[in-house]
Amino acid sequence: MNFSKKLSKKYAFSLKEGVYIASGCLKMDEHGQMKSIFEGYVPNIAERELFWMKIKEARADQRNCCIFDNKEEYVIFLSTIQEPKSKRKPPLKK
Repeated sequence: MNFSKKLSKKYAFSLKEGVYIASGCLKMDEHGQMKSIFEGYVPNIAERELFWMKIKEARADQRNCCIFDNKEEYVIFLSTIQEPKSKRKPPLKK
């Protein structure tokens, strides 16, 4: 997995076909789960222009992204993310 790599067009076109990419920008889905604003398998080079347009539509371009071997690895990663500080219960006072 690769953290903190800016998702530029050049980088998107250099990725190995078949790896799973997820934007570092997260949002809550309709079930209250954290989810990337853009995620998906990197297609073959002939389909990269359309892939890049989808990245731009999601506004995930020029933002940090993570690369995973597959979607299962991404799901495991998501399960380790803590909830935002604003949603955590305050610590107990002694």
